[in-house]
Amino acid sequence: MMTGEPYRLDGVEPGEPLVGIHVVPYTLRLCPDFVEIVNAIPHAKVFIPFTHYNHDDSLMAALAFDRRNSITLPRLTPEQLHSVIGQMTYVVVFSLHASIFAFSQNVPFATVRQLKVANYFEDRGLERWMFRSGDELRQILDGFARDRVDLTELIEADRAAIRGAFDEFADIVQQRRTRGEGTPASDPAHQRVDESLSEA
Repeated sequence: MMTGEPYRLDGVEPGEPLVGIHVVPYTLRLCPDFVEIVNAIPHAKVFIPFTHYNHDDSLMAALAFDRRNSITLPRLTPEQLHSVIGQMTYVVVFSLHASIFAFSQNVPFATVRQLKVANYFEDRGLERWMFRSGDELRQILDGFARDRVDLTELIEADRAAIRGAFDEFADIVQQRRTRGEGTPASDPAHQRVDESLSEA
């Protein structure tokens, strides 16, 4: 349900294919040929620091990527990252949240297979876009070059489920308020949250 903050990519031609790249230290252990694979992609690349705690910006700057047709982004806010990923033709990422940002905006994504990623995307029938080796990544990228992808139905199903959950939560809160429960004055848990926020 997130919406991004508009972020302009300088030097990009309208309609130009763009491939977003996100790398973390684990990338090269899983795919020693990752740089070679990325360099073989025949489109402009956008290097996207996403997991800042991993110092992924420093790692991407140090790797021998072909940068002749590329953009390297600074550290951006989550809203700006959402906007950037939405502008990509497809992305190669090593983050569940980067994958979700892509999925929710109908952007194909190749993402490393890890348990939390598998738990999220197997439910949606998208396990074919998870990889554990360079060969699997190449197969995914070949598919992106060959096949048109449209995730609209999956996205709408997720949004409908979320809206339904929000409605249920709203009903629960309204029922508690009607009974006089859970108001700021009577709910100790709410008071503790308020106090914590005040201290913060």
